[in-house]
Parts: sequence; structure tokens; C-alpha cells
Amino acid sequence: MGGVAPVGHPAPIRTLLDSSLRDHEVLWAGAGDHNSMFSITYQQLLRMTAARELTVR
Repeated sequence: MGGVAPVGHPAPIRTLLDSSLRDHEVLWAGAGDHNSMFSITYQQLLRMTAARELTVR
């Protein structure tokens, strides 16, 4: 696990959020290294990232 964290960037980045993630009570996101993750709700992630929601098929 690991990856680019969806928050904490020096400048805003374009973020797309798969609307099917609404089906999960808790989401887990990478926190910037291979050993760190954090939990967040869909609505919190949407608000914090100013993401554009889309349906991924």
C-alpha cells in the first residue's frame, strides 16, 4: 500500500472521485508512504479535495 495522498499538496490539484465510493461507510487513502493510510468518509474526501464526482464504468 502507499501512494499519493489526496490532500496536503502545496497547490490544489485536479481530483476526480468515483461516485461508487459513496457505497462505503469508511474509505482508506494513502498517506504519502508505503506504511501509512488514513480513514475518511466519502463526503469528507469530496469536501477536502474539492473533487469532481464521476461515474466510473
